Amino acid sequence: MRRVMVVVLALVGASCVTGPTVLSATTTMVSRSVPPSAPPEPTSSTPLQPTPTSVPDDRHVTVYFLLDDVGEVNRPGPSLVPVDRIASDDGLASALDVLLEGPMGEEREAVPAMSSAVPTGTELLGVSVVDGVATVDLSAGFGLGGGSFSVMGRLAQV
Repeated sequence: MRRVMVVVLALVGASCVTGPTVLSATTTMVSRSVPPSAPPEPTSSTPLQPTPTSVPDDRHVTVYFLLDDVGEVNRPGPSLVPVDRIASDDGLASALDVLLEGPMGEEREAVPAMSSAVPTGTELLGVSVVDGVATVDLSAGFGLGGGSFSVMGRLAQV
């Protein structure tokens, strides 16, 4: 029944309201010089192996959080912003788990801060894709509390 309700809410909401504005987040990189130093001496006879630092592309996911600002006259806020994350695997359930974790500490404390319309404690009970249609089963907490903006924000994030 919850699945039907989520699908119905999504269809009703999509037909009544234009979705929140999606902004792109940018990162500024700072470059500084570091004096060269000698490489460390190996302490054992075991050859050094490079440590893999890259993550497979299929584990990178984009989730959307709310940017808590008032926006501008022609673009009122809050707005949805894409945030890149690393999932535990390449499945849809793993990507949804990342969304349900919410923004990280520094994102919640930034000005303007990021937040999630998905209620804390919402759990993923199941997910399936049949004929290109994803069915997401979330715990009852997903549908509790909040007004129409909150519900639309939750649906937009999922």
